[in-house]
Amino acid sequence: SDAYHMTAPSPNGEGAGECMAIALADAKLDKTAVHYINAHGTSTPAGDKAETDAVKGLFGDYAYKVAMSSTKSMVGHMLGAAGGVVAREMKIDVALSNSFGFGGTNGTLIFKRI
Repeated sequence: SDAYHMTAPSPNGEGAGECMAIALADAKLDKTAVHYINAHGTSTPAGDKAETDAVKGLFGDYAYKVAMSSTKSMVGHMLGAAGGVVAREMKIDVALSNSFGFGGTNGTLIFKRI
């Protein structure tokens, strides 16, 4: 938790970037191992900019090569059904999924094909 603000993300996505970096470190993976990022992206100007800045800050030039999309920006909160909405076929061995919420709560999961 970055506890920046009750409803606004931290500027430049510092908390989100740190969360993604910790998840990659815990998974013992380099950022270039990630093939897809499932962004939290809710289509709010502040949240989307902060998350985009966080991804660019952490991934650097690789941010322009990794596939990234946000289901929530298209369909809203689907809860458990969100994983069933897929529009692009591609081989994904490592996926990173972000969940960022009110009060500065940040969560990132790494999924790796074994």
